[in-house]
Amino acid sequence: MLATPIGSTGGELVSIVIYLPFLGVVLQVIDSDLGQAGLDLLKDFANVDYSYNLSSEELYTKISLCDALIVRSGTKVTHEVFESSAGRLKVVGKAGVGIDNVDLAATTEHWCLVVNAPIANTVAAAEHGIALLASVAKNAAQAAHQVWRFLLLTHDGNGGGGRDLSN
Repeated sequence: MLATPIGSTGGELVSIVIYLPFLGVVLQVIDSDLGQAGLDLLKDFANVDYSYNLSSEELYTKISLCDALIVRSGTKVTHEVFESSAGRLKVVGKAGVGIDNVDLAATTEHWCLVVNAPIANTVAAAEHGIALLASVAKNAAQAAHQVWRFLLLTHDGNGGGGRDLSN
């Protein structure tokens, strides 16, 4: 397994590319809604097992068959996970910023590489910020409220728009 830093600026690691050259790699993706395109890409390089909402015991059982693990913030990768892997787990990937849910002392003890994707959602965050700015510039919240008030005041819920249709 090789880890190659790319895009470094001033000694700061921006991203990591992982090469898994050994055959029969089993990659475990748990508790991660990663998107189908990314998962399909992983299938080209490894046998991928998708498991969602696993209990700790289920994770301990499955991890002994895995070389790599991809998680999000919802899954805690504890010392017990590494013990259960019996030395097979070689890399833990965190889909997102930070690695606070991974026991780093256990990764060091078990010679396991930990990687994350700190800039993975920067485009989405920027798009969200632009959308909020456009919303404020166009008074979208106030306009939506005015539409709601109009509908509330002109329609009584019977479909008649407040008119007497009994004649």
